Amino acid sequence: MKITIVGLGYVGSAYAALFSRKHDVIAVDKDQSRVDALNEKISPVGNSLMEEILNKERSGSLTATTDRKRGYSDADYILIATDTRLNETGDVLDTSSIYNVIDAICKAQFKSKAPTVILKSTVPTGFTAKLQEEFPDFRFIFSPEFLREKTVMEDVLNPTRIVVGCDGEKEAAEIFAEAQIACSDKKDIPLLYTSTAEAEAIKLFSNSYLALRVAFFNELDTFAQVKGLSTDKIIKGVCLDPRIGDYYNVPGPGFGGHCLPKDTRQLVADFQAADTPEQLINAAIEENEIRKEFVSEK
Repeated sequence: MKITIVGLGYVGSAYAALFSRKHDVIAVDKDQSRVDALNEKISPVGNSLMEEILNKERSGSLTATTDRKRGYSDADYILIATDTRLNETGDVLDTSSIYNVIDAICKAQFKSKAPTVILKSTVPTGFTAKLQEEFPDFRFIFSPEFLREKTVMEDVLNPTRIVVGCDGEKEAAEIFAEAQIACSDKKDIPLLYTSTAEAEAIKLFSNSYLALRVAFFNELDTFAQVKGLSTDKIIKGVCLDPRIGDYYNVPGPGFGGHCLPKDTRQLVADFQAADTPEQLINAAIEENEIRKEFVSEK
């Protein structure tokens, strides 16, 4: 199978290494330094396990290029892993990078049938279905990633689950999911097929829950400090309850990073777009700002 992956950040480079174990992969990025690194079997994101995978023998192949035409013309699947940051107003995701890629795909001369387009970039709920309406000559699938930057290759090799969102006939989605499982180290991977909108919501709600959890334990720590209590003992006592669990419970200055701030704000925007009451996610965002001020003052 021929797979083109667009975007060589953490997500794209990890999936390029994964699928090249058994398939012919062309990785496309506008950053020449990332392209050169991958062609030299060096991780563009400094992940040592990724470099081990890149330097092992494989039945597939991996080539990186800045030439979009070369990457698109012969692909069975095109996986888009470009960055979708918050827009200038900071309230919704900027999906312009995805449209830029699709515009280039539309201009490509395909050697056979049009490829299936897999979205890995985080998008608003309903975005993939909208693309399907706008570009009916292509089949679009949304398959979210659940990766951590520090362990991105480990997470790709041993995913917690694979979610594949497709609308209508799902043969292409099944082939893609089976290919990912075959390239992974873990074989008993929970696999869930949904609509594209449901898969998009799974991604946003998953990260928003993690943000809520971070905000909860940060607020616990703020309370303990003000009252002169032991944060560690309170957290230990709370987390001994198996329903709560002993994870994501270390207080910090507030959730940051690349994913949680933007995904929570996009989910709030999705609630607003649906004219649906929402308080919980907004509260986590507000608490995060309060926490930052509290830590700063301390």
